[in-house]
Amino acid sequence: MSGLIHAVQNLLTAILNTILAFFNSLIALFTTVLNTVYALVRETGSFLINNILVIGVVSAAFIGYGAYMQRAQQGKVGGGGAGKPIVAGKN
Repeated sequence: MSGLIHAVQNLLTAILNTILAFFNSLIALFTTVLNTVYALVRETGSFLINNILVIGVVSAAFIGYGAYMQRAQQGKVGGGGAGKPIVAGKN
């Protein structure tokens, strides 16, 4: 009878250890994911700070180009063909 009790005890211990190993692996997985995301955010921030001058110059160039294009097309917006206004009934 003690052999049967010992076998059941070993079976329950094995099941419990399997469940604990599963949860430990899940915790390790989430820890690894969080560490990876943290490293990615840290490296992205470092990249942006190291290249802030280039990013500022490119941003200023885009803003300047947009302002230039807006002024260049200021008199050409709307109207009919060749800059003529649309007159109702005379299309």
